[in-house]
Amino acid sequence: MYAIIKSGGKQYRVAKDDVIDVELLNADQGSAVEFSEVLFVNDGQSALIGEPVVAGYLVKGEVVGTSAGPKVSSLKYRPRGHTQKHWGHRQHYTRVKITDIASSGKAAPKKAAAKTKEEAPAAEEKKAAPKKAEAKPKAAKPKAEEAKTTKPKAAPKKAAPKKAAPKKKKEEDK
Repeated sequence: MYAIIKSGGKQYRVAKDDVIDVELLNADQGSAVEFSEVLFVNDGQSALIGEPVVAGYLVKGEVVGTSAGPKVSSLKYRPRGHTQKHWGHRQHYTRVKITDIASSGKAAPKKAAAKTKEEAPAAEEKKAAPKKAEAKPKAAKPKAEEAKTTKPKAAPKKAAPKKAAPKKKKEEDK
């Protein structure tokens, strides 16, 4: 049995006894945590798909500790002036061991096997519904009338090129 849960804006595929790293949670080591946003559950024979979450399912886990991801560093160098700026980041995570994927008994979950025999005739009735009448085409104008009403367009006038101003000669005294 496995489930897909959502935590910290990310999705994780989990099974019983898996150890996962999720975004940092506000929980102490050894404390129990519950993930209520279960998006998908598969028990081997049937699958339950959430809309957006599967109603009535919880994933329970235990906080094992915290961990840190890899260090990401970056450098910005400006060659003129010989200046550089260096910065880094290391993301912290909470390590969780999944202890149970269980139904909370709040609501009956919907199964992925969608259509039953009762729903099939309703779907056929929707397909057989009559289509709307198509719009009638507009009456076309005679071409002779169009020729009389439209005037030929005059060609745009081209502007005359500007003449360059005459150069002034300097008077030299000798």
